Parts: sequence; C-alpha cells; structure tokens
Amino acid sequence: MHLLWGILLLCNGELSISATRIITHGIADAQYAALIYIISALLPVLTKLSKNSWVSLFSLLPQQLLLIMSGISAIVSIITGMYPDGTIRPSAFISADQAIYIILAVLYAAETVERVRADS
Repeated sequence: MHLLWGILLLCNGELSISATRIITHGIADAQYAALIYIISALLPVLTKLSKNSWVSLFSLLPQQLLLIMSGISAIVSIITGMYPDGTIRPSAFISADQAIYIILAVLYAAETVERVRADS
C-alpha cells in the first residue's frame, strides 16, 4: 500500500488520499512524501535479513507510524463526515470506505509486537 502510494505520488505529484494529504500538506512536498512512503514500505525487508529484534523493531516503526496517521485520519473523517479534501459524505459511507485503515493500524501494531517478541 505505502509502496504504491509512493510511486503514485512520484508520478502524479498529488493524491486525493487522506493519509497522503497529512504528509504532503503538513510535512513535506510530494517528492519527499513519496520517498517517505517508499522507504517505509521497503524497510520491513530488514526483518527478514536481520535476526536482531531491535533492527526488526526500528525497520517496522516507520510503516507503523504511517498506518497510525492513516487510522487517525480515517477516524477524524468518520466523526466529521468529511474527507480531508473537503468531500462531504455520510459518516456510514466514510466508515465503510476508511475502516480498513483503522483495522490495519491495530493489526500491524499487534504483529509488530509479536514479531519483536519472537525475535527476542
């Protein structure tokens, strides 16, 4: 997901995805945001290359942070009934569309903890 978003940001310079708007409008321009997404998508490969639990943890954290940002953005959109780009929809519609980002954030956190425990 993050790798695809990074590539699309590099190609288009802008995406109307709530999670990418947080970074492109709040932190960096589209090219830097694309690099952030691509690097965070590729870092978890280090968990397979290293048996060190600290390397595993720190390679998973950037992606976890992006997932948390996506989850928070989804929650805000659901509560307000409006996507970050200003599109107004019923909260139930947004919930059906954005719930996956909340679920992904929670499940990825649980998997990260489990992976670090297993590597210790």
